[in-house]
Amino acid sequence: MNCSGLFELLPNQAAVREQTYTYVDGGHPWKLPSIRCSACGMVWGERGLSYPQIDLSGLKPQKWYKGNLICVMSPEELSVARAPVAAMLPPGYPLPPGTALGPFRGRHLAGTMEDFDFYSGAHLISRSAFDLLHTAGALGVEATPAQVNPRRTGTEIDLLELHLVPRARLAVPRTQDQGQRFCVECGFDQREFPSPLVIARSSIPDKEEIFQLCEGPDYILCTKKFVDGVESLGLRGIEFRPVDSYDV
Repeated sequence: MNCSGLFELLPNQAAVREQTYTYVDGGHPWKLPSIRCSACGMVWGERGLSYPQIDLSGLKPQKWYKGNLICVMSPEELSVARAPVAAMLPPGYPLPPGTALGPFRGRHLAGTMEDFDFYSGAHLISRSAFDLLHTAGALGVEATPAQVNPRRTGTEIDLLELHLVPRARLAVPRTQDQGQRFCVECGFDQREFPSPLVIARSSIPDKEEIFQLCEGPDYILCTKKFVDGVESLGLRGIEFRPVDSYDV
């Protein structure tokens, strides 16, 4: 029994296994540059973290931030590029190298559109599902309109990308197996996540029903209020796995 009231949010796993999931090809117009670490030598950028509400059209030079270009910087150069972006966000929002920025743009290529599309790496929800969850009091986070072109002319796709923020932290440390790399200087981390996940109870936000894991933004977590709202409304495209939380 899950006494923590916390869940991991997953894309529809049956659709993933059967390869019948919705495929939306696209991305964000901007991103932070990748980093080349002088300590460990790795070149990397984070995946799964995006702030679609941020507009970088006024920042220069644009070549630093273009989402369709590869830009690699030293830690010192990245600090300079990150500073004006950080000023656009509230305090405490992580900005690792590779963070995606701006509204999602893409094209629906395969599968049937569902209420949620978390298959593509963006956190997309249909406008109707978003409005229903807000009205039910099960979702308080905001969202930015996404531009997704339909497969067929004459049809319309109305999606939003949720504003998710890494909030929760692990209560159990990651483990490092032979050959896995971890750098305290740049944050590059190949260490294993605990299985099952265990979250530090004090890190669970009070006013957000859905959020990400600080140590791995690909992990999306949500509260029982959100789960109950999704299930009571019969919304499709995601499922839930209970997660424990401990005091640390």
